[in-house]
Amino acid sequence: MASSVDLAVKWIGCACGAALLLATIGCGQRGANELVGKWKGRPDTAEWRAQRDQMRFGSGVTDEASVAPARADAPTDWESYDVSVSLEFIDRKRARMQMNDAPPVEAQWSVVQQGPASVVVEFATAARAEDEAPRGGTDGVDDSATERRDSATVRRRFELLTDRRDGTLEGFVFAEVGADRRLGTLYFERVGKE
Repeated sequence: MASSVDLAVKWIGCACGAALLLATIGCGQRGANELVGKWKGRPDTAEWRAQRDQMRFGSGVTDEASVAPARADAPTDWESYDVSVSLEFIDRKRARMQMNDAPPVEAQWSVVQQGPASVVVEFATAARAEDEAPRGGTDGVDDSATERRDSATVRRRFELLTDRRDGTLEGFVFAEVGADRRLGTLYFERVGKE
């Protein structure tokens, strides 16, 4: 028969293990909870990436080559446009997105994958009449890898590469899963951030 001390040690070990597991995975809700709120996005540029990297890593790097400004890459497609995107994660299930002054698009959203430096989010929107056209478009690219459809819903997945500084989510790079990165990405910052 196990002594009460042995049982207490086993119970404490199980409780600590469960607490560590929950802290590590965050019950799958940390990513969703951190995203709730209003965000403003613009096309990301090599210059902005270099500035963010300098803020995140610059003080800990002493090699001059490591902190030198990034070379100017060829501009991406998004950089050619004056685009502003508002994204509001209303709660852990609903989102609203608006590009420039276009009508907002409402969506259901969920975190489908979470890693240490990124989150994959799926947005489900009501299908529009023009969305019902055959896939493949004029460029001949099959969109089925990144987009799922049923009769009334369009589902698309986006990877959010998190920009964390001192444990705080400062922003994220927003890119469609499977999209050509040369098209560009959007960088979002929380609205009202000082």
